[in-house]
Amino acid sequence: EIRNCDWSSDVCSSDLIQVAGCRRVSEGMSSDLNSPNYHEVYDEACEELWRPPSEAISYVFVEYCCEPDSHLCDEKYRIDLEGKAVVLIRLTELTDMTSQRGMVVALESLEPYIDVLPIFLWGSLPCTLGSTFQHINKKKSPNWTARKDFLSNQFERLFENFMTLADIVVKSKSGHVIYEWPSGCSLWQNPLVEDMVRSFGMSVVDIHGCMLGLTSLEGNPMKKPWTLKTTMSQLQEVFRGDLCDGSHEHQVIQGKNTSRTSIYPWTTTDKVHQRSEEHTSELQSQ
Repeated sequence: EIRNCDWSSDVCSSDLIQVAGCRRVSEGMSSDLNSPNYHEVYDEACEELWRPPSEAISYVFVEYCCEPDSHLCDEKYRIDLEGKAVVLIRLTELTDMTSQRGMVVALESLEPYIDVLPIFLWGSLPCTLGSTFQHINKKKSPNWTARKDFLSNQFERLFENFMTLADIVVKSKSGHVIYEWPSGCSLWQNPLVEDMVRSFGMSVVDIHGCMLGLTSLEGNPMKKPWTLKTTMSQLQEVFRGDLCDGSHEHQVIQGKNTSRTSIYPWTTTDKVHQRSEEHTSELQSQ
């Protein structure tokens, strides 16, 4: 059975990109991003990677701007309920999606699956520029202008490259794009983001962390409002009822508990992959 094949238990994970669902047979890949022969090392290693045939893969899930241990691309999702492989691709800070080098890595990772398998692209770009704390920093920090310029430049480069991938995904075989930020992030009103939502015809899904298992270190629910804007309108139904019902008190998100909101609760990621798998099954039954 596919679930018992050797490749299903191995993970290809280089320093720049993490891909589940294939066997890593080449070691010693360069971790020096400034090495002049980095691409040769990377390309040589990729030529030796064995991937399962497309008929043995269910779908491809790409997470743009994520942590190396993100829940959305956790190994628990590498095999779907029918025993098929799920290709999970993390584009982390080390990939540096502001750079041309990062785009090469991302495009090469997607290329085998374009117009072959459903691809789901999840974006959650740094939202520091749109945080309410920026209003405080503007008044208190003498370096605020320089910091703002850096964050603005970073966002524009990240977003431009995200849109390049998003255009490919939505034009590919039944691909979908999901974009997440905190609901109160002011960058939702950025013209570039508004144009993305309009041009892709994205649906809006609002959720609260407290209804999805987000808790403090003390075990108390934390509300954490998130907003998803997505081409996969079915997520509205998937997350129906996941706005706070007022049946509990919330722990204030501050101090050590703040970092807990940077990782999606397992219930959230379970629902996303459940819908991705259902979408793939629906396509195959047509």
